Amino acid sequence: MWTLLGVKVVGIFEAKTTFAALCEKVVQTGLPILVKKRGVSAGSGDACSPGIRCAHKP
Repeated sequence: MWTLLGVKVVGIFEAKTTFAALCEKVVQTGLPILVKKRGVSAGSGDACSPGIRCAHKP
């Protein structure tokens, strides 16, 4: 895992094996993560602010 401009970057295998811990870290720190597969962006995740309804939350 490394950081690029404040965004945690993880490989897809690490994201798969430590998904719960990554989610908890995002919630605690509020910093987004970027998941890469063979150097190409495969997904990202960030935390919603308390009291604000995010588009991806029901």
